[in-house]
Formats: sequence, structure tokens, C-alpha cells
Amino acid sequence: MIKRNFSENHDDIFDKINYNQNIFRVSEGITMIGILSKHEKDALADIKSEISRKYRLCWMKLIGSKARGDFDEESDLDVVIVLDELNWEIEKDIYEICFYTGLKYDILISPIVYSDDEINNKLLQATPFYKVVEKEGLLI
Repeated sequence: MIKRNFSENHDDIFDKINYNQNIFRVSEGITMIGILSKHEKDALADIKSEISRKYRLCWMKLIGSKARGDFDEESDLDVVIVLDELNWEIEKDIYEICFYTGLKYDILISPIVYSDDEINNKLLQATPFYKVVEKEGLLI
């Protein structure tokens, strides 16, 4: 395990890098694949911070090609976001946060938003989508 301080934004967040598993362990509970660019890591940290400031965030996971490591230069960041409570106004705000953060960092962020009740629904948990989130999702 190598400890390292970063001098740019979020320098207090990234404190440990595990090169053997190519996964970043982050002091604020963010876990993400080490191959993400600095812009992508900063964008995810900004999204998590903004959502946590406004709402009761249960968890966020990176899924899809970025989480699996089989992405290309056209790949987006697919992020599952689970909030304690959710309604249309909150969901719309989450989409806007992700959209404007994506503009700021010049990346495409595709949020998939659920309430805690929805994600813990046994019918949803039986779907292939949920199984992929549980198997491949990287906690942010």
C-alpha cells in the first residue's frame, strides 16, 4: 500500500493507492478503479459532495464499462445513486447536478437514481440490472 498526497483539488480525499488491485481507496469512502482520469475522479467527488450536501445520500456506485475496465474513449460514467428519499423534483436535480458537472469536466455522466426503498425492493433485486450493480459496481 502506497500513501500519497495530491496537490490539486480533493487532495485530502485521496490518501491511499492500491496499485496491485488497480483500485483507489479514498478516505471519504470513495472506491473507484484506478484507471479513471483525474477529471473523472474529480467529477465523481464533486457529484458526491453536492448530492450529500443537499440530500441524504445512501450510496453511489460506478457501473458499466468504466467499472469493468473495458471502456474506450467514447465511454461515459454510469453511476447508480441511491437516496434515502426520492421524488421527481429531487431526481430532476440529481440529473442536473450530473449534467452540469459533466459540462465542467467535459465528460458524459449517466445517473441512474433510486430511493432506498426502491433499491431494497425484492422484485428489483431479482433483476439482472441489480445483480450487475452488486457484482460489478464500485462504491463511490
